[in-house]
Amino acid sequence: MKHLEVKTIEHKGIKVTVMIDYDKGEVSFVEKQSYNSSGFQKKQWIFANRGLEYMKGWLDIIEAMQFAVKECQKALEANLAEKSAFRNEKIIKDFIEPTVRNKKFNKR
Repeated sequence: MKHLEVKTIEHKGIKVTVMIDYDKGEVSFVEKQSYNSSGFQKKQWIFANRGLEYMKGWLDIIEAMQFAVKECQKALEANLAEKSAFRNEKIIKDFIEPTVRNKKFNKR
């Protein structure tokens, strides 16, 4: 099972980098800290002080962010289902199966 994943999602030519924390169930938009660094920091989008020529670009960025959020939601839901299935299998293996075996053994 994954714990932390950083991936770049592209939508209509716009790339959005996200960090998915599967343990916390959280998603963040991120960017590289610097060109020489392998670390990431939270992305701080600033949409301010621009004219009409930027409006279409902003809408495209917001659409790409929306697409990325939907993709991350699917990933978190799939991971949650995987964790749930694993947990259920573990409960059956560790608790239910030994109890059933013991009952069968005690009936003899």
